[in-house]
Amino acid sequence: MGSKIGVEYERLTCKPDGSITNEGVLLVKHPYKEAKYVDEGSQAQFEWNSQPHRRIKDLTDEYLRQEDALADLCAEYGVFGLPASENGAGERGRINLHEKSRASAYRAIFGEGTPEKLFPWAGIHCHIDANQPRLVEQFNALTALALVSAAFSSTSTINYEGKNGINCQRQKALQKDVFAKIPEERGYIGSKDELVARDVRRWENWKNAYVDAGLEAAEFAHKFKLDNTGYADIRHRPEIGSGTFELRVYDSAPADILMGIAALIQGFNDRILDQNIPVTIARKDDDYLFHGRIVVLPNWKTLQSLSELQIKSGLEDERIRDYLGQIVEFAGCQLDRQDAHYLKPLEAMIDSGENTSTQLTAHLQMQGCSAKEEGRYKPEALKTANRFIRYKQQEAVERLRHAA
Repeated sequence: MGSKIGVEYERLTCKPDGSITNEGVLLVKHPYKEAKYVDEGSQAQFEWNSQPHRRIKDLTDEYLRQEDALADLCAEYGVFGLPASENGAGERGRINLHEKSRASAYRAIFGEGTPEKLFPWAGIHCHIDANQPRLVEQFNALTALALVSAAFSSTSTINYEGKNGINCQRQKALQKDVFAKIPEERGYIGSKDELVARDVRRWENWKNAYVDAGLEAAEFAHKFKLDNTGYADIRHRPEIGSGTFELRVYDSAPADILMGIAALIQGFNDRILDQNIPVTIARKDDDYLFHGRIVVLPNWKTLQSLSELQIKSGLEDERIRDYLGQIVEFAGCQLDRQDAHYLKPLEAMIDSGENTSTQLTAHLQMQGCSAKEEGRYKPEALKTANRFIRYKQQEAVERLRHAA
């Protein structure tokens, strides 16, 4: 029958000139019945949560209805929804943190300035049904998928300070910088108990740091639960439906890429589960195989290497394109023709070796914008970057409408 998949899609409110503004909170509070959005960490952000769907076409149809409603709301405030993280092009400098966020807790645990490092990032979170009989194999397979396929979504080559230098600043910040005091436990698991124990350790470590800062354990327990503490690459969410895995590695990106990633995850996951394909982990470095008879995941050393490579250079390296080419082909064999075509933007990126971040850097160079003089882009260049992402989003929405 196949799994259900749903998405959380975070965006920023942006003025036509490309400056980020704080109207996101107004969209969330607006009584308009045709569109409902959720608070995020800053007042510029808003999040759309889809319903779960078995078909990517149905997910796309729901998204497009939301897009029509969003256009009406945005017109009221003179903004548009930008699928990207903050790059420093705020209307009044930096965006404002949301008063309802857990900013004070992050400061207590990780130090001053932590919310300012965490909340500018906007992402895509994909939920897919957890399969209890094969939970461990499913988690490991999704880990091998997510940590490299994140290259498809990268839009954050410029960070919130206007600096660039790598293809995906968001993944680097969340994996290595923001939570460095209590690093995430990452990698494959050998049992469900191991995954639960990992979540418990994280929660306990965070609680202890909160208490060490002179605050109450009961207050921490009110704000944080096992499944919403930290920033794991994949969260197990047993309380959602009959249980989901939430893939959290993806940047917010134009809508056709959003749907492509959803199709990739669903096709990859369902082919393994529906066809009862065994999943194992390679013993040798640089070894992997995605085949109808067996799936051999790269060992953790190889997967880490591939993940770090795509964070640095996106899809430019042939090793990334080979790996993702195998995965896209494997997933496409599971999808019917109506849903398989949503993979086309991903296939085009593999062919070209370019994702949105790569294209954005080239666009800024063509416009004569450089970050070399002061180590960061100037405000007008950052606005130019946001206008480019807006253009990519407009193209994406039109493609999805045409396909529908």
